[in-house]
Amino acid sequence: MSYGNISDPLELQALLDSILSLVGEPDLNSALKQVVKSATHLSGAKYGALGVLNETKDELSDFITYGLSDEQVKSIKKLPTRHGILGVMITELRPVRISSIASDDRSEGFPKNHPAMNSFLGVPILLSGSAFGNLYLADKNDDTDFNESDEKLLVAFAKAAGTIIEKARLHDRIKRLSLIEDRERIARSLHDNVIQRLFAIGIKMQSKISKIEPESIRDLFEDSVNEIDVVIHDIRKTIFAIDQQSLLTGRDILNEIDKIIEDFETGSTINFAVTHSGNLNRIMDGAIFDHVVCIAREAITNAVKHADAQNINVSVLLSDFIELTVTDDGIGFDGSVDYTGNGLKNIKSRANLTEGELSIEKVNPKGASVMFKVATNEF
Repeated sequence: MSYGNISDPLELQALLDSILSLVGEPDLNSALKQVVKSATHLSGAKYGALGVLNETKDELSDFITYGLSDEQVKSIKKLPTRHGILGVMITELRPVRISSIASDDRSEGFPKNHPAMNSFLGVPILLSGSAFGNLYLADKNDDTDFNESDEKLLVAFAKAAGTIIEKARLHDRIKRLSLIEDRERIARSLHDNVIQRLFAIGIKMQSKISKIEPESIRDLFEDSVNEIDVVIHDIRKTIFAIDQQSLLTGRDILNEIDKIIEDFETGSTINFAVTHSGNLNRIMDGAIFDHVVCIAREAITNAVKHADAQNINVSVLLSDFIELTVTDDGIGFDGSVDYTGNGLKNIKSRANLTEGELSIEKVNPKGASVMFKVATNEF
């Protein structure tokens, strides 16, 4: 029996025990920490680390270490980049095993306060054939080099990490689907049961009002019927809000921006760049989402058609608010001027409708920036 070309019974048992221990971890971060710890122990390494790439794969969004003290991690401050030796695993999608980090031509050195390390072994973490991050080790405890057996072991752990990440993503998607189903069920229940019953009670009460004496009691009945109408109106508003939330679930703001950019990329020499930060899985009000997408389209369209720009950058920050910024290096403008073009009119109109913050400014030495910020109104 073998796994990933590992045939030694003791290594197989140790690998199996370590991977099985990951099943009980409560969350993704805990599981990935256990991956790093187990891989470091079983390979006899002093240091281990796991880096997770951001969406644009130009830097790390998360970094987990083993073998370094909390004080050492805090003193280093700067996360490793995807350049140098670490970049080889991402760009070439293959393991890297070297005897001396300092002597390797691809090495870019260590950041300040980083402990000295000599031998190195790293492998990419792949999801659907694309690099998601990397898992790597440094310095064997017996001061020997990492060997082929160590590499096979680390590849197996990288596959386990990929499986864990895929499972976490699937779990997140299931939770979101469950959320939309719950919202739709609540909306149906409010409409089919609560509103109809309230409406029936109101009609019944209204039919008796003319026969009620004395007048003070009749007035009380009329007030109650009016109050029922108000409650029905409020419930219908709630149902509409729930529907807006349900419609949004599963939509990706970055995907919408990519679609906008694709419309202009064909036959264009403009360079587009999209950056993001925050929780892009956050569920926000459907109307807010639509306004943000439309403002992004108007801002990008203006930069392409009127600014004579060579570079357009789109930035998205998503937390309890969403902040969209579109910056270009075109001819620019004086921000004090009251522009009357339909594009800027639409942007300002949508910003006013959402009560969001809007700024349209000149960028030095040239270009313009449109920034829109609004609460996501998450339920």
